[in-house]
Formats: sequence, structure tokens, C-alpha cells
Amino acid sequence: MTDALGEPKTHKTRKLFTRRRFLAGLAALAAAISACNIEPQNEIPKDTTLVIDIAPGFDNEGLVRRLIDPNFKTKVELEQELGIDLAINDRRQFNKKVLEKYPITALAHRFIDGYGGHGQLVADTIKASRLQLGYRGDVQIEPLQPIFVGNLKFVKNREGNWTVSAEIPPEPLIERIARFPNSKVVNLSFPVGSFSFTLVQYELSWNGKKSYTTLPYYYQPDSAAPHGFYIYPFGVGEVERYGRKVVVDKDGNEVEPMTAKQWIEYDETLYYETGQKIENEDPYVFIEGAYNEDKALDNLRKLFQICNRFPDKNIVVAGGNTQENILEARYSLKDNWPPNLLMVAEWDAANGRPFSQVHGMDLYVDTKTTYPKGSSIASPIAATVVEALRLKGLSPAEAVTKVIQLSKEVTYLGYGQMNSTHLLSLDALRLER
Repeated sequence: MTDALGEPKTHKTRKLFTRRRFLAGLAALAAAISACNIEPQNEIPKDTTLVIDIAPGFDNEGLVRRLIDPNFKTKVELEQELGIDLAINDRRQFNKKVLEKYPITALAHRFIDGYGGHGQLVADTIKASRLQLGYRGDVQIEPLQPIFVGNLKFVKNREGNWTVSAEIPPEPLIERIARFPNSKVVNLSFPVGSFSFTLVQYELSWNGKKSYTTLPYYYQPDSAAPHGFYIYPFGVGEVERYGRKVVVDKDGNEVEPMTAKQWIEYDETLYYETGQKIENEDPYVFIEGAYNEDKALDNLRKLFQICNRFPDKNIVVAGGNTQENILEARYSLKDNWPPNLLMVAEWDAANGRPFSQVHGMDLYVDTKTTYPKGSSIASPIAATVVEALRLKGLSPAEAVTKVIQLSKEVTYLGYGQMNSTHLLSLDALRLER
């Protein structure tokens, strides 16, 4: 997930939550929790911090069968019907046999396998973080599954890949939070609003490239154009002809100009018409996050509804792992930014910048002491610090201000400019008892 600065908004993603990584992280956190002896007076109520996430012990398969696909197949049923052994985790066999015949079943299993333990990992991160601050206590996990699964749409695109469009609306989240009037902090390690996952099994190649920007073109600034310039498809330069300058292609033929919008549509159409379909040996997941530039404004407004409904609670939100960028949206919404909201992502300490180029967050967390990584883990670490501050009597707004003050101010280069932000390290944090 580590691309060059300023590269595309969505991309091939690292597998953050494989089952192996989840179990390893769970074991490490459980060991830390059991090894620490905390004074009884520092035991805090279970609902002090509320986690809304993929909850453990939930009948995920039954939910998929009830809300999405009555023909959903369990892994045992798939093995018996298709004559395959899913225990060996052969992705190619799984995709060729299961994805082709039962696409929704295949996509559901990939999600359940990858994220089934997500909520427990978030809760255990809070528990382990509390120990470093001198507290302990269980964590209330409210299931996200009925909201999430009930708002999924499955679409097959032109390349033959399946896209799962998701929507986590604010209203059912508000209803669940209202059940816990004593909670001081709400951690949302899943995005609010709309986002999508695409399982990229097939890609198109055009002249050996996997990109929409495949065509040669000639660029000419022109103040009369809608975006200040025109594009000439297959143009190579200008020549004098008929008493005026014209743009020609390599054969000397005059080329007509296009606007930027026309160029994108033309390039994409030709790409699909002439591209050669290539099958990926190991399909990857392409994520369009809720807080990517084109979705950020709308989805942040949905998030604000939750914050404004519960001004007495801190809402701590994971900012994403797929080059989300809320810098422009944040500026547009600066006068309406809720004082009880804290948006968090992971810091890439090795490169001195936000992990996966996630820009515009309130706070970044160095998760070097946790496993696995990602904003889903950074968020509960920050939520635990906010919780400790709230237990000391700070208001939601004061807690947000204080946690930022307790963090180190850092600068980094991103999107062609120097940006200033704050970095929280739980190892370096010292709170007065």
C-alpha cells in the first residue's frame, strides 16, 4: 500500500487482516493483558468505550443467506458439490470454481475470512492500550453486521470483476449508540457512508499497460477551453498549414481538439474496446474508501450527524488505509467541524509520513508495538487515550484538544506541499494519574 507521493487515490491493497495476522495479533494482545496486574480501583465499566464493528460470535453466514443470497453455500457444501479442498487455501482454485459459479458466496467468504475477527482485534487493542495507561476493563462491542450486510450491492463490471458497493448510514449507528447513554467514547474502525471493494480477477492490457492514460496525445493550453487547455488524441506537434497552426498526428493528418472530459471518455472507451483481458493469478482487492477525495465531503457530513447527535461523547474514527484525502473537504467544512470528533490514521515511521498516503487526519498513531497495522488499530489506541482523559473529567472538546497537545508535532511532504500534523506514540505517552 506504499505508493509514491501523489499517486492515484485507490490501488492494490496490502492484506491487513488475514486470519494468520489476526490470530497472531490476538495472541500477543491476550498475553499482554493477562500478564499485567492492575489495581481494582482502576477497573472501568464495560460500556465506557463503545466499539461498533464486526462482532465475534455472530452468525455471519446465516445473515448473508437471510439478507443477500438465499442460495449462499457454506464451505462444507462447496467442497462437497465442487470437489475441492478449501482447507489448503488455494486462491486460484477458489476463484475459478467458486467465484465463477457462486460469486456472491465467494465474495462473502473472502470478507468473512478477512474481517470476521476485526471487532475483537479492535477491542483487544483497547484493552492492551488501557494497561499501558494503568486501567483495565472489558469492551462493549455492538455488531455492525446487520447494518453492513443489509446495505451491500453486487455488480459485475465491464472487465468481468465483481464490485461490492457498501453503505453504512448514520441513522442505525445513532440508534445503537443511543442504547449506551453512559459511554464516553465511541470507536468506529469502519467508515461511515459509502465505499466499495472490487475483487480484481481480470485486468485489461493495452500496449502492455494497465492504465486508462494509454493514448499518446498533444497538450495545448487555451484559455477558451473549459479547463484552460485542449487535448489532441495521437497528436505529435504543430505545423503551419493554410495560414494557421494545426496539430497533426505522426502521419501528418490534422487532429481535432477535445476537452478534458471528452478525452477521458474517449480514452476509456478505446481502452475497453481494444484492451486484452488478462487474468490475475492471485486476485487482489481494490478499495475505494469512504474518505477518498470524491466521496469525502458527502461521507463526512454523514459522520457529522452522529457527532452532533451525541455532543457528550467523543467519536473516534479510523480514517482509512487506501490513500484517503480529506484536506480539501476539511477546509470546506471547517466552520462545521464537530469539536468531539477525532479522525485517526496510522503513521509510517520508516518513511516519515502517513501510512498509505492518508491525508488530513486530526492525529496519526505510530502502531509499531501492535500487530497487525492500519487505521483500524490506530483508532482504538487514540480512543483509549481520549477515554483516559474523559475519566479525568475533561469534556469531549477538551479531550480532543488535550490528546493533540500530548502528541508530537511533525511535518511531512505530501501532495507537493509541506503538511503539519500530530503523531501519538503510546510508548512515549505519560498521563498524570
